[in-house]
Amino acid sequence: MAIFDFYINWNEFFLGLFLIYLIFEITKKVPSIEKTKKRLPFFDIAKGIAIIAVVASHQIPLITETKAFNPYLKFAVPVFIMSMSYLLAVRYAGRIDLKKYYSSFFFRVVLIYLIFTALQHAINYKLYGVFDISKLLLDFVFGYGNYYFIPVAIQLYLLFPLLIKIKDWLKNYFSLSLVFLFSLVLTYFNWSLQKPYWDSNRVSLVFFGRFLFYFIIGIYLSEFDLSKIGVKKFFWTITLFVLGVFFISSSNYTNLTYLYPIMIFLLLSFVYHPLSNTGFMTKLFNILGELGKHVLIIYLMHTNFIYNFVGNKYFRFVFLNSNVHWAVRWVLLTGFAVIASYVVSKIFMYFYNKVLKRG
Repeated sequence: MAIFDFYINWNEFFLGLFLIYLIFEITKKVPSIEKTKKRLPFFDIAKGIAIIAVVASHQIPLITETKAFNPYLKFAVPVFIMSMSYLLAVRYAGRIDLKKYYSSFFFRVVLIYLIFTALQHAINYKLYGVFDISKLLLDFVFGYGNYYFIPVAIQLYLLFPLLIKIKDWLKNYFSLSLVFLFSLVLTYFNWSLQKPYWDSNRVSLVFFGRFLFYFIIGIYLSEFDLSKIGVKKFFWTITLFVLGVFFISSSNYTNLTYLYPIMIFLLLSFVYHPLSNTGFMTKLFNILGELGKHVLIIYLMHTNFIYNFVGNKYFRFVFLNSNVHWAVRWVLLTGFAVIASYVVSKIFMYFYNKVLKRG
């Protein structure tokens, strides 16, 4: 069906309605989670996995073979958003002190984002001799390159106090379906606007609407202890969703990239507790959880370590050597960018917290 200059795959919409039904079914009789302000380890792990996926997906210009895997890595941003809204809903279950709420977010996210956007422009000036104050100001608002997710997160964070007040209205099937339709339409509309090239319409790229469904799903799921979902119930939910995907015939892979991140999120929540008590997985989860604690600066810094070292002959020999299989180079470059960005984050946050006298 054509609407203005873009098309909606209505098959995907009906698959989404089916997924919402499955979510309601999977959470029936699941115990509620205890409301807490303590850090929940699972979400650090989920964000750690997501940030590795983000870094891995941003190497197509250097390792073109990775393009085929890019659709499967697009679960990352939705997992960030669902984790954010779930944690906010658990943390702010009661009355929200708006001054503390927004102040906390400003120092935890916004100020760091502004600092690193300015740092990115300083790096560009050092490397390329280019500095444009108007572009710097625009990048604060719309995000520098792949930073677009931060303005999206800021909008959703600003909306959260309103959304949590209408949480009960959002708990029914009809309401979630309307939100899904709203987000899906805006997703297709954004794709039509970005056809000339990625980031060709910056307003559409950073508008929160296409991510609102994920945010609402996170709020809805925050009512439940996801680790208590039964094995049989979870198995049949995954099976039915996969069958639903196969029944959709479309040349467009949006049914994969828009809906399957929710199943990835549920799958991670389901396997976390059974696997966290095994020796190797405990160590792996500790590493992923540590990365998850530093996800913001890893997100903001990783492209520097991927692209600004390309001219260095040692970098090219190790990471871009055509004699080395592309998959090996992909793993090495991803690991290098993640670890280097993590080190930057550790150092920065140590001094940042010292200066602001934050714990």
